[in-house]
Amino acid sequence: MSSTEYDVKGNSCSFAVYNSDNVRVTQFYVSQERAEAAKDRMNKKHSSQLRNCMCCGKEFLSEGIHNRLCNGGTGCGATAADKTMLMGHSPWDAM
Repeated sequence: MSSTEYDVKGNSCSFAVYNSDNVRVTQFYVSQERAEAAKDRMNKKHSSQLRNCMCCGKEFLSEGIHNRLCNGGTGCGATAADKTMLMGHSPWDAM
């Protein structure tokens, strides 16, 4: 996971997003609100990474530390067969 945090810096007429090394990483914006929106997008993008679902173990692209279930945080997207395989059993063992 990237430890880069972004910040908005500017004056009364222009604003830009800077990284933790104080390097400007965006264009200049006339409004602070637009620069803040760009900063939020960059922070969100850089907090995303591949993680394993806490429900089924499948690898998925997580939006951040708050997102640990593979179906967008609303529930696990695994099927019953997926969960059975995760526990080390085949769904066909009982047949």
